[in-house]
Amino acid sequence: MHSLDFTDIVYKVKKPKSKEMITILHGLSGHLVSGELTAIIGSSGSGKTTLLNALSGRIISGKLEGTILFNGNKRVPREFKKIEAYVDQNDVLYPNLTVRESLLYSADLRMGNFYTPQERIQRVDSLINSLMLVKCKDSVVEGTKERGISGGERKRTAIGVEILADPKLMLLDEPTSGLDSSSTETLIELVKKLTIELDVISVAVIHQPSARVFGCFDNVIILCAGNIIYCGPVKDSISYFANIGYPCPEYENPADYFIKLITASGNSYSLSNLVSSDSSEEAEVVDDESFEKLDSIVEWPNSYFQEQSIMLRRAWKRQLRDYNSIITFMVGAIITMVLVGVTYIKQVKGFALAQNKMGLLFVIIVNLIFPIIMPLLPLLIFERNTMLRERSSKVFRISNYVFSIISTKLPIVTVSSLILLIGVYWMGKLQDDAGKFFIYIATCLTTILCSFSFSVLVSALSASVEVAAVVAPLVLSVFLIYGGFLVNLGVVPKVLGWIRYISFVFYTYNALMQNEFKDLAFDCSQSKTVVCYSTGQEVLKNFDLDQVSIVYNVLNKQCIRHLTMSTTDPSAAKPDSFAIGSISKRDRSGSGDEAAPVYPVKHPTMSYAGAAKGRPAAQTVDESIYHWYTGGEKQKLKKLCMGGSECKIGCSWDQFGDNASDAVESICRQLFDLRMTMQHDRP
Repeated sequence: MHSLDFTDIVYKVKKPKSKEMITILHGLSGHLVSGELTAIIGSSGSGKTTLLNALSGRIISGKLEGTILFNGNKRVPREFKKIEAYVDQNDVLYPNLTVRESLLYSADLRMGNFYTPQERIQRVDSLINSLMLVKCKDSVVEGTKERGISGGERKRTAIGVEILADPKLMLLDEPTSGLDSSSTETLIELVKKLTIELDVISVAVIHQPSARVFGCFDNVIILCAGNIIYCGPVKDSISYFANIGYPCPEYENPADYFIKLITASGNSYSLSNLVSSDSSEEAEVVDDESFEKLDSIVEWPNSYFQEQSIMLRRAWKRQLRDYNSIITFMVGAIITMVLVGVTYIKQVKGFALAQNKMGLLFVIIVNLIFPIIMPLLPLLIFERNTMLRERSSKVFRISNYVFSIISTKLPIVTVSSLILLIGVYWMGKLQDDAGKFFIYIATCLTTILCSFSFSVLVSALSASVEVAAVVAPLVLSVFLIYGGFLVNLGVVPKVLGWIRYISFVFYTYNALMQNEFKDLAFDCSQSKTVVCYSTGQEVLKNFDLDQVSIVYNVLNKQCIRHLTMSTTDPSAAKPDSFAIGSISKRDRSGSGDEAAPVYPVKHPTMSYAGAAKGRPAAQTVDESIYHWYTGGEKQKLKKLCMGGSECKIGCSWDQFGDNASDAVESICRQLFDLRMTMQHDRP
């Protein structure tokens, strides 16, 4: 049996544009066990979802205080997220996958090498039967031409995706939102059944349940303005309120009555009376003998390349079903090729020829980057919630997600771009030279890669599609202005001259111009303009495009692409700063305290608590162990954790005597973790 205990949970956030703190949760306590389904109910703004997020370890800002224990242990975020299933209020599923495919790919990512492919398939088929999804298993989640699945089926699929890896804790945020009464009842009964079958701790935030649905729950937590009014069995709730002077009228839905009662009470004396009568008990203290250690959990279910293979298969299946986008890219490239090619097909001489070539190369760049960047922006933003949901469960690395998107879009974009590039090259009468042609193609292909990187960066930084639709053209316009064609770079003010060096458009145009204009001569005898350049080198010099070589331009573009992609790489992101074990009074937003140090001991159960500024001479237990480990004193570690009478976790207690302190217990447990790390990391 598993247990989740929370004691004195207080959560505060800062008011916007103010240093004043608002308290959202006021010292909440409770005790939850596996095999029981608990409801969290209350009026709007009472803190239901906030409490659920606090229990799940998903609060990353504000100030959280209190203690949350799982099986009597302090929680470690990386491990805890792998043993919980969090079902969001909004169903985040890939729309063009079928129900069975959604579950199969999720099984591959979450169950990893712990199960054979056949076992994963059997698990999915069994879950489809349990979730009553047999009739719709081959239907797409949300079709364009064919009807997708219903709301209840979507919700059951979302639950199935989360519970595939046998979680110990299932958290649901308003799972019945948008469902009719019949679907709501069916869903809650199903969750109740799964709670018993899987022996998990299940907690659901529910909004105005019917009497029948309310009766499906074993326990209920009633919240009002961040306070617990009642925490206990559902069957005892009516008698509890009756005993304190609030009897539920006969034939009235108890859940509706409780919510109506706390809503009507507001901040009045009645509410204070309810809060003072809080029935929740202090969380039980689990002693050492009943300590239950979780099975060892690896950091990722699959190896890097296995994970990459799974995500590529899923991405390609989704892409091939979206044939409309493939057709759009190809038709768009052909139409652009014809329009641009016909515009520049007429052969001219003198300066007009140079002018046409300069304009053609610039038009090629514009028609290369915009058809790539603009369609990708909404795609990446629309899929963000799905990606974050999977990412929060630690089922894949973000680099593999980005790689799968680029790997499926890049071939399609490359083929359509080659249609445009090849057709325009010959119709526009660019130099008939094989070497220059392939340099032209290679330069444009690197620009395609830069465009992908730019899309990923803007979509990652934009809060919505609307923001991205404004930011991307704005930045690209600046890049185009300082790209070398619209403005003579030699006369740009020095204070703005640096912009060209961060513009991949500048490097592309520079390289294409040098490739085309070097060794090119113009016939000025028939030129009708006052100014005429006799060689391509003169054109490059006049427009300040001869400063660096083609190779330098291409390399600089690749540097920009690399820097752009690394901005969204997980290794460049800040580590997860939210860790509730025994939660200290530390501002989770990062203000006030020094950031927690990150040490190179890679083990999911290790957590290093950084001290505040002005660190005392005495180090924390975790840091002492770290320095002991890295100081080369492995023999002491081995001596401490081997031999003698061993406790469940593998450390000797004899040398400490009968009065071993909690600190010694903590050291012993963590040294055991380090020993496991040494064995795991040994080549």
